Amino acid sequence: MTDSAYTELLKAWGIGFAERKQDLAIAGSPERTAMRTVVRDEKGKFWILEQIEPDNLDRKQQVAENITCLSKHIHSVHPWCRSVEKQFFQTFGNHNWMVRPYVEGMPLDRETWLNEPWRLEAMAEFLIRLQKCSGLQSASFFSMPDYTAKRMKAWGSRYPKLAEALSPVFGRLRNGFFSVHDSLPTAFCHGDFHPLNIVWGEGHIRSVIDWEFCGIKPELYDVALLLGCIGFDDPDNLIREPAVRLVGRLKESGFGDHQSWNELTGLMATIRFGWMSEWIRRQDEESVEMEVVYIDILVDQASFLSKTWGLG
Repeated sequence: MTDSAYTELLKAWGIGFAERKQDLAIAGSPERTAMRTVVRDEKGKFWILEQIEPDNLDRKQQVAENITCLSKHIHSVHPWCRSVEKQFFQTFGNHNWMVRPYVEGMPLDRETWLNEPWRLEAMAEFLIRLQKCSGLQSASFFSMPDYTAKRMKAWGSRYPKLAEALSPVFGRLRNGFFSVHDSLPTAFCHGDFHPLNIVWGEGHIRSVIDWEFCGIKPELYDVALLLGCIGFDDPDNLIREPAVRLVGRLKESGFGDHQSWNELTGLMATIRFGWMSEWIRRQDEESVEMEVVYIDILVDQASFLSKTWGLG
């Protein structure tokens, strides 16, 4: 778009356009939007302008309402802005647009971040605050067993060798964790809570981003997803001090009930089927192979992991 087009579009939010800032990196997945860019306004403040696909409008509206509510209680949640007409979306040039503040952060070293204890401590504190706010939100419940069963059926047709490799562990989950999943306590969860969906500051979290998968889920969903990410590249990370301390801090705070903690490893393994779908979509054969082994470890070593984390 031209500068004049940006000027006209941003008037909908009362923002005076000055320039695009193509040199500024935007944290989070670029796949959440059709297009995104950073702009500077006349007062020197930076904003992220996002183009939204038409079929994502309803979901974006729900997410925007949820995190707007959360932002009133958690300072590291930065919601999309409402326009002058109090709407999250603005139609311009046959496209739908949203605006949110740009939060600058420090780069995350994916190889060494686990060696910095404060990061997991900060993530634990965020989850504790989020759970205290969960009663304020409303969203539909997402059934992981149903999703996983549908994935296995689809893979049986398209990737029979993969489905065969996963069949034993899927059967164990179906006969175990799946039978109790729907009875687990639920809460409003981020849905994709891992270090790359955080804008990091010096010793603290500046912003938690990419809320597209948020909603009502088993109350330990975010914990299970985070632990699953911690152990994917090296499963031994699950029994090292950072992971043990994470679980300990959450339990100490009263986060989650006894039943939820007892089913943590089953939830972790089930969530990994979602990551398997992602590796398949990306045609990442190495990660697909790693995931098969990892899911098996999570199920096979469930008792050992629970004891290591002090869960029984």
